[in-house]
Amino acid sequence: MFARYSPDCKHWSSWQPLLRNEKETGTVLFKGELGVPQREREKYEQYIEKYLRKDDQPSDDEEAFVRLILEKEPDFFEHTLPFIGYIQFLVEPPAFPPWRIKGFDAEIGWGVSGLITSKHANFETRWRFKAN
Repeated sequence: MFARYSPDCKHWSSWQPLLRNEKETGTVLFKGELGVPQREREKYEQYIEKYLRKDDQPSDDEEAFVRLILEKEPDFFEHTLPFIGYIQFLVEPPAFPPWRIKGFDAEIGWGVSGLITSKHANFETRWRFKAN
């Protein structure tokens, strides 16, 4: 089992392996963590600070931040993946049969650090931005 993330559903991180853990019931569980290094967020946060200085812009609309960045630098996400907006999972069955998926259940938790994001992000809505 692998997972990867994207800010825009177009540009993706590399696949990260999730660790396998078998319960006593014979159920196989996978667990892992995806994270974004601070250096990947630096240029993005600089754009946010610049954007927040504009008086006519709402300070809690991060999707508007992304649209502004892409107007100025359309290939921004080709060079950096500064946050997790979407997650994909990849299941590769083992080389020996039989193997059948009877169910899939993902639990995803998240955390925010940094003054810019925690102070100005809107946590009441889900992330909706997708690249063209």
